[in-house]
Amino acid sequence: MATAVTMTGLEFDALPLEQCRDLELLDGEVIQLVSPTPNHQDIVLNVAFALKAHLKPKGAWVSTDVEFAIAPNVRLRPDVWVVLAPRAATIDGSRMPISGSPDLAVEVISPSEYASQILRKAEFNLDHGTHEVWQIYPETREVMIHGPEGRARRCREGETLVSWLLPDLNVSVSSFFG
Repeated sequence: MATAVTMTGLEFDALPLEQCRDLELLDGEVIQLVSPTPNHQDIVLNVAFALKAHLKPKGAWVSTDVEFAIAPNVRLRPDVWVVLAPRAATIDGSRMPISGSPDLAVEVISPSEYASQILRKAEFNLDHGTHEVWQIYPETREVMIHGPEGRARRCREGETLVSWLLPDLNVSVSSFFG
């Protein structure tokens, strides 16, 4: 069994940007991220475009793969993230990590990811200010939505995604995989 590499958030932040591009820090444990496949990135872009089209006119910031310092020893990089207005206007787009949590974190789940790690990341996000976490499963073509107070729902291909955070969002789950 491999020994986990640990460090503090301050140590992680001091790493050269090139060195930490494929790393996350989860409760002090350094996690190596897997390089995404073209299919993974296609889903990321489909989700980001759908969210951006809906939310940018409302003053939200929607983007991909940026590090958030959500707790002293937690640095996470959601595949897609949303910060709603008015907080979006306070983000300095030239600096990383972004302090605090995104309002929405979206993760496209790769076959190589461990279920325990996927759940831990969702829990850390939700426990530290993220209002909703979407986990997109390409193999089953469904989205698990984790929300406030431990609520969860599954939206399948062919259905309209139902979000607690974005109740007026009208997007088909199938469009993410198109």
